[in-house]
Amino acid sequence: MTSRPELRAAKRVIRQRWLAPARELAPHLPPQRRPRRGGGAGGPLPALVHGLSIGFKVVAGEPVRRLAVRVHVTRKEPLAALPRRMRIPRTIDGIPTDVVEMPVFRAAMAGARALASPSAPCPDLQGRLRPLVPGASAAHPDVAGGSIGAFVRSLRSGDPPGARYLLSCAHVLAPGSEPATEARVLQPAAAHGGDDDDEVATFARAVPIDPARAEVDAAIALVDGATHCRNEVCGLGHLGASRKARLREAVRKAGAVTGLTTGRIDDVDADQIVWLPGIGPVQFEDQLLIVGSGASAVFATKGDSGALVLGDSDRAALGLYFAGPDDGSLALANPIRRVEALLGVRGWIDG
Repeated sequence: MTSRPELRAAKRVIRQRWLAPARELAPHLPPQRRPRRGGGAGGPLPALVHGLSIGFKVVAGEPVRRLAVRVHVTRKEPLAALPRRMRIPRTIDGIPTDVVEMPVFRAAMAGARALASPSAPCPDLQGRLRPLVPGASAAHPDVAGGSIGAFVRSLRSGDPPGARYLLSCAHVLAPGSEPATEARVLQPAAAHGGDDDDEVATFARAVPIDPARAEVDAAIALVDGATHCRNEVCGLGHLGASRKARLREAVRKAGAVTGLTTGRIDDVDADQIVWLPGIGPVQFEDQLLIVGSGASAVFATKGDSGALVLGDSDRAALGLYFAGPDDGSLALANPIRRVEALLGVRGWIDG
């Protein structure tokens, strides 16, 4: 069987030849929202390459026991209809490829519309919660909605010793390409009724995002001294230590909109173009790709950004959810160990 290093090497070739140029040429609005010529909405989608992952090749609608580099496109086209420069070869250095039709990924930031109610056993994540808990609704005042991931301590010299930091996505806590310091965080977020009386934390720092090669969409905010927090996920108990995700392992997450959901790690090396508000198309590399399971097959959706992805067996922190297609059946998460390293944080603390 083809080895993982060989698959990663082939993925890097496709990333350079097809994915990076696609990001540079992509419009700053997702293809679904591009108007038809002459005005009206909608029109056929272009066959845009927007992501890569490693998984079993699908033949005649059924997966076969053969790993391939999967190329995510907005629409599959017959080879004859494509210019030669746009055709993905069947193999790269002997490694099989598989072209997969997949919707585009956007940052999962809540819009202005009313949001769905979260599922049991998390009925109150959209309300005002004290102490603060992972999964609760929280965001910058100018962001409609997002979720708390967990509470962490800083490892950087100069930060207040013993201080508690709220972990979430940068597009939740610090929207735009140049986050403002001293920005406040509301719990609940504005979409769920939060106002100035619900300020619980102050933005501390975010990992800078390079649109050409991003690793994480993550930020922390310093929790007010008088506000209590508890690293306990509804229905699951206290968080475990962070670790690397394992391919095809079962996972859970608790978010402000969809509550407690289940899924499976489909890939740990996914590259994906994600449309971020205020920035445009960003190429994220080596991310966790998650497939939803359960009755609805929805893992996460708008307003869940910032929620932790947890190992089903040990409640270990595996990733930070930040993007997905509109239907919520797929999810993209930053590997938590990269989040910790780039933000300079570690450990999940109560108090």
